Amino acid sequence: MAWTQNDRHISRQRGVITLRSLLLLFTGGMLLLVLVAAASVSFDRFRDYMSGQLQGHARDGATAIGLSLSGAIDGRDPVASSSLIDAVFDSGRYLSVVYVNNQGEEVAGRETSLREVDVPDWFMALADLPLSAGEAEVVRGWSRLGKVRVVSHPGRAYEDLWVVTVRIVAGSALIGGLGLIGLFWMMARLMRPLRAVETQAKALGKRDFRRRVDITSTRELNQVTHAMNQMADDLGRLFEGQAKLIQHLRKVNNEDSLTGLASRRAFEQRLKVEVESEERSAPGVLFLIQLEEFAQYNQSYGRDEADRLLVRIAEALNGFVRAHSDSFAGCMTGAGFAVFLPSVSRADGVIWCRQL
Repeated sequence: MAWTQNDRHISRQRGVITLRSLLLLFTGGMLLLVLVAAASVSFDRFRDYMSGQLQGHARDGATAIGLSLSGAIDGRDPVASSSLIDAVFDSGRYLSVVYVNNQGEEVAGRETSLREVDVPDWFMALADLPLSAGEAEVVRGWSRLGKVRVVSHPGRAYEDLWVVTVRIVAGSALIGGLGLIGLFWMMARLMRPLRAVETQAKALGKRDFRRRVDITSTRELNQVTHAMNQMADDLGRLFEGQAKLIQHLRKVNNEDSLTGLASRRAFEQRLKVEVESEERSAPGVLFLIQLEEFAQYNQSYGRDEADRLLVRIAEALNGFVRAHSDSFAGCMTGAGFAVFLPSVSRADGVIWCRQL
């Protein structure tokens, strides 16, 4: 029943996650969370930096164009203004450059759309850089001619942000992978003593107390393995003492302390088995031996001499039993003995009795 309950308990435990898997999942999850948080912070910081750069670029571009239209080129000339704006716009760094007069009418301008940017559409939607615009006044002397509106082209910013993000993700994946590999190796090394302790516990269940755990690891696991080794030693000594005690009790119960023959109880139990055995065609012959006047012999010569006499008789009976296979002898009382010869006829029993 105990084995069955233990077997059922083990079957219920098969679906439970191991300690190593749990630690790997927890530590790996924490590492992944830290890397994702670091990548997210880096992405946001670089995105803000690029937005600021676009804003400054638009503002500086508008100021430069406004000064050019105000001083180097006559801002009242649409052809000259358009030529300047075309030259600036062809650099590809602006999404739109528009020059309007005081009435809000466009004097010259160029515009384009976000096309041919080597960045996935989903990343552009995720980054969503704001369109940075800048304005500057166009004046001639003390007269205000209009203003210039400039919007920076975010294409290069998207490309730089994409490259940085790819490098951050690749670096995080590399660091995370190396971290998980190192963690797996470390956990496998740390869990070796536990597997050895499990093997030792199974050996203890089979009463094998010689197995030891010699693997060293952390201080806590070393203390556990030391305690298991100490317990194995204590149990080994305990079971060894119990085995010797059981052997001694069995010997005391089944053997006569003086002669070494089977005790009366042991002899009768074996005799009952022989007599009731269905495999025997003939039960056998039983010799009952009683020493006459043994009490007077004991009084005349002393107990020591009487004991030596009983020992010599027991030696003779042992020699007789060894000469006849399957036979056995026992001490029934102080001066009484018995010998049983299984599967022996009456006639042979009389002859052997006389020989004895």
